[in-house]
Order: sequence, then structure tokens, then C-alpha cells
Amino acid sequence: MKFTKLVLFSFAFNFVIIGFASAYYFVIPQAFFSQRKDMAMIYYKCTSCSVAIENAVSDFNGGNYQIISWGLPDGNPKKLITVNSILELDYNIKSFHGGCMSIPLINCYNNKMYQLLFKKYGNHFIGDAFRKAVKLNNGSIPPQ
Repeated sequence: MKFTKLVLFSFAFNFVIIGFASAYYFVIPQAFFSQRKDMAMIYYKCTSCSVAIENAVSDFNGGNYQIISWGLPDGNPKKLITVNSILELDYNIKSFHGGCMSIPLINCYNNKMYQLLFKKYGNHFIGDAFRKAVKLNNGSIPPQ
């Protein structure tokens, strides 16, 4: 009888542990743990492309400008003034790296945000930020 209870208890305990591990691995998106909080919040808000576009418009109207870049990060941002820091200081735009592979729903958000920012600041504000960063870094090409 004690052996049966022990076996049932250990089975139930293992079932619970495996359930939590599965939930962590399959249910909870890894983007929440491997990215900045801002990126994770955009990820959770963008449930479809149309919702992502609505969120971008809402964030823009609220003055919460955020853009995401994709691909491998380059350079050492600790040594140089970065384009992202210029965008944040001069334009109040938070820019952060989303990882190597883009996420389609976040691209919907990102594309709409870029459209709205181009309308507000003109088509050359990112190039202007890059040129300013190069100038402030004494001609060295800054990382993102």
C-alpha cells in the first residue's frame, strides 16, 4: 500500500514538474526572456498585423516612438556615440535591436511607426542621425 502511494505521489510530482517545464518551453514565448522589456511588450501587443498597426498609431499619438532594428549587432556601442543614442536624444525615438530574425507582426508595427516618423521628421532623419554620430565620433563609423 505504501509503495503504491509512493509511486502515485512521484508520478503526480513528475507530471507537475513536466507540466511547468513544458509551459515554460512551449507556452511562454522566449522573446519575453531574451529581449528588452520594450521589445517584449510590443511582441505581446501585436497579435495580428492590423492590431500591430493600430498599436503603432496609438503609440505614436501618445509620443511613445519606438523602432526596432533586425540583424546582427555591430561594433562596440560602449566606446562610440551610437545612432540610437542620437535618435533618442534629438528625436525622442527609442530604438532597440530585435534580434537576428525579424518577426512579421512586429514588422507591421515597425513599418507603420517608420511611416509616421518619416511624415513627422522628414525622410532623412535617420541619415542625419548617422552623419551626426560620425561627426561626434571624429569620423569613426558608429554602431547602430
